[in-house]
Amino acid sequence: MCKQRNTYIDIAKGIGIIMVLGLHTGFHFEWMTPFEMPLFFFLSGVLFNEKIPFKLFVVKKTNTLLLPFIFFEMPAWIYNISYALFHPGVSVSESMMNSAIPTAGWFLLCLWEIQIVSYFILRLIKHKSVILIIAVLSSGIGFILSYYSIANYCFINTSIMCLSYFLIGYLLKKEVLNISLSVISCLIIAGLLLCLEFFVFLSSSPNIFYRENILGNNYWVVIFTAFSGVLAVIVLSKAIDHNKILIFYGKNSLIILVTHLYFKKIITIWYEDSFVIFSLLVLLMIPVCLLIKCYFPYLIGRKSIIKLSSSSKD
Repeated sequence: MCKQRNTYIDIAKGIGIIMVLGLHTGFHFEWMTPFEMPLFFFLSGVLFNEKIPFKLFVVKKTNTLLLPFIFFEMPAWIYNISYALFHPGVSVSESMMNSAIPTAGWFLLCLWEIQIVSYFILRLIKHKSVILIIAVLSSGIGFILSYYSIANYCFINTSIMCLSYFLIGYLLKKEVLNISLSVISCLIIAGLLLCLEFFVFLSSSPNIFYRENILGNNYWVVIFTAFSGVLAVIVLSKAIDHNKILIFYGKNSLIILVTHLYFKKIITIWYEDSFVIFSLLVLLMIPVCLLIKCYFPYLIGRKSIIKLSSSSKD
């Protein structure tokens, strides 16, 4: 396995996070919704490494996922709890559900949950066929939880559903990291996959919202639109291959994910046009990423808050 950083994976994440910015500002095509978040879970599976000691693994994932989730959700939690306290008749849970300060940190908590579970699955099970069966069962259970509107506490239902994308990404690791198609071939394949995804979405118009594990009523539409879109973005990224702007957004996708909705809230005080909000947010994320990486690296796991002694790493 090549240890060099794979640029088109960063580009895929860059495309993905820009689509998320579009989704949250209204400058967005609805048919992209089914594959935007599955893309990030899939790519996380591609890059996953379970071959490290468990204590070190948990500490690393807590520093890079769980603590950033807590840090960047904290302002919204404080606001929502305060709102409930000062508005009789409004419970904390209602305030959280209808928050005036929406956040996207749920992805980090889901990914932390998924990676902890996947560590055990992939350390204990070596047969790819069994891992594939677990992935299929996970997606089936996740869909059933959605179909019967089971409460999504701590985003557990979403994690169960998206575990499937993560494990499939892991299984396709070698294939994804070693795409050797020509630019023209990549563009043709990406175009065909996106056309298929678009027509399937158009024919069924599924209501998909991964944060709350809302998946519509057709399992096969959910799965097809997710994987066709995910693979299209990855193949398209291979065709682009070297784009410094998209690579920057991809490398900093975690920072953008957890901060952009706060800044969007501020921008919407002065502007209402979705394109203007989207454009300003895309530009604003550049200095935000640079400042956080430079002055607050602990907030995003670039420097560890929780550390293991050298003896505990074994």
